[in-house]
Amino acid sequence: MEYFVSWRSSVQMRNFSTIITTAMQSNNQRILHLSHNPLNASAREPTISSTWQAPGHDWQTEKFSAVCLIFAMELSKHLHQPFGMVETSVGGTPIHAWSSPAALHACPQQKKKRALNEKRPSVLYNGMIAPILPMTIFGAIWYQGEADWATPHLYACQFEAMISDWRAKFHQASKNQTSVMFPFGFVQLAPHRNVTGAHFGWPDIRWAQTGGYGYVPNPALKTVFMAVAMDLPDYASPYGK
Repeated sequence: MEYFVSWRSSVQMRNFSTIITTAMQSNNQRILHLSHNPLNASAREPTISSTWQAPGHDWQTEKFSAVCLIFAMELSKHLHQPFGMVETSVGGTPIHAWSSPAALHACPQQKKKRALNEKRPSVLYNGMIAPILPMTIFGAIWYQGEADWATPHLYACQFEAMISDWRAKFHQASKNQTSVMFPFGFVQLAPHRNVTGAHFGWPDIRWAQTGGYGYVPNPALKTVFMAVAMDLPDYASPYGK
């Protein structure tokens, strides 16, 4: 999710300049990026790295999430009022970092790490989700799972618990203005190795992303939607696996 549109390096979208120009043609999009901010306790105010702005040929847009920008461009075709995309992302992080203590308590506990870093339980929830709970939001998109490949048996529970917890807390903190069942969309993990007869945990994570049903929405994950990526691997990607 944190993959940049373009940021003065080889890590960028193909034809990023054309993408930004196209995004600029829709005057109803606004973007906002929150800074990395792992904390041991919930913050009241978010740490903002850039102000609300329309997409443009500038560093703020170039450093924005490519997935978020493309998603916003698709939304703009169907919405007739201004809308904003708030990016809260940190690459290579596990789901427990984005989950509140209450959500983690609903699932089997893992051994906690001592150092304050971006992979410790609840630290990114505390610093990057809790501060924006009073906002009225209309949905969330999620692109994560690689960091949890070794514990797929926990992921199904953690994913469902986190979604339910986010929904309840956004609903309450926004004084019921955010729907308690706001849509939650996620990207299925694409294959990352062109091999056969090997597990590596990734197929199990894909299954866990659906709560063990193999599809969404389902009884465990209501109003949850999946962007299928099973057919989109790039084994020769210059950006790694």
